Amino acid sequence: MIRIAAEHIYVLRNSTGKPFTDLLDRLIRNSAGTLGIPPSAVLDNPRTNRPDGGVDTQVTIGAQPDPWGYFNGPSAWQYKAVALKDFTDSKVKEEISGDSKNYVRSLLQEGYAYRMCIADDGPAEKKTEIKALLDAEIKKVNPAAPESIVLFASEVVAWVNTFPAMAAEMLGSSMKDFFHFSTWQNRERAVTKTFVATPESAVIFKNVQSHLDWKNKPTTARLTVSGDAGVGKSRTVFEAIAALPEAAPLALYTDDEDKALDLARAMANHQNLYAVIVADECLDPTAFQLAKILQGVEHRVRLVTIDNALERADKSGLRLNVMSTLTVEKIVEANFPNIDQSRRFRYCQLAEGYLRFAVFLCDHDDLIVQQGHLGELLSDTKGYLAPCSAEMALLKKPTSRL
Repeated sequence: MIRIAAEHIYVLRNSTGKPFTDLLDRLIRNSAGTLGIPPSAVLDNPRTNRPDGGVDTQVTIGAQPDPWGYFNGPSAWQYKAVALKDFTDSKVKEEISGDSKNYVRSLLQEGYAYRMCIADDGPAEKKTEIKALLDAEIKKVNPAAPESIVLFASEVVAWVNTFPAMAAEMLGSSMKDFFHFSTWQNRERAVTKTFVATPESAVIFKNVQSHLDWKNKPTTARLTVSGDAGVGKSRTVFEAIAALPEAAPLALYTDDEDKALDLARAMANHQNLYAVIVADECLDPTAFQLAKILQGVEHRVRLVTIDNALERADKSGLRLNVMSTLTVEKIVEANFPNIDQSRRFRYCQLAEGYLRFAVFLCDHDDLIVQQGHLGELLSDTKGYLAPCSAEMALLKKPTSRL
């Protein structure tokens, strides 16, 4: 699996602390999501240039069981993007007792647990020393408050590596076997930036989001969305996941069945990893095999498969059907408002409910106009497609997406 190293944390130290703050904010949100802690319970401070009162992130509720041991109850988090040599004993104490730290003291009085993350590594003795200094100051505020937890860079690394999608994005490597979420987003929204919901897509949204709700305990890791090629399945699944801040950063997307199987096996073998696997162009036999591999790890791995099958034996699955011309017209109008309305309407008629085809035609409108295939010629599909024959071949490739 993709893994970061301590050096990837060290480089986040700078004068603003923002890179380290951004990482920890994402890490806490991802972890809270998998534990069923709602996004509204995670309060972060995205501005590093204003006083935080001693708290960078506040998590108002806890969850159990907690595999990390960081979220057993309400917690207050402070990040230090500094080298240990610069973090003196007096500076450690001031994180609790300093004049500007009123807010952290108020949370400690309420029984919050204190967590400190430092973007450096050192011997165990140094961590014990920092923890002892913090605990002594905390006890002055509230003798009953939980003991602090101090995380060095190596522990942050281990924590990040429980989320392969997050580690992959941090590394920024080619990752030829799958896309992490931001790459998948670029692909899906490259041509059609505006998603137009339909009654059918609303049903898929509801089911996908319920399946990826970590508070739910599904009997299988698998959820399948099927339908003809080119009707918008991948985009619909993407938008459903994009609306879930607790699931989107964990998504790993592939349109290669063999790669999906490799990924599922890796996730099953590593007992502390969390992910949402999206397997596109995935036929039913492979989807069945994927679900079997992930049996017993549904609490940390969820699977969404997308199938181009014309007809599924399992009638209980979700299906996106060919759209009406009116629906296709609404979608292309939202994304190609500058195309002449009459040409846009004819493109939708030619598409016969296949959204990808209509988008392809709209995306090549300049070429069509340049070639002069207008008016009555638009009714002749073969003549109309002639100048676009090379581009149309792309539609037959499994990797072609809106």
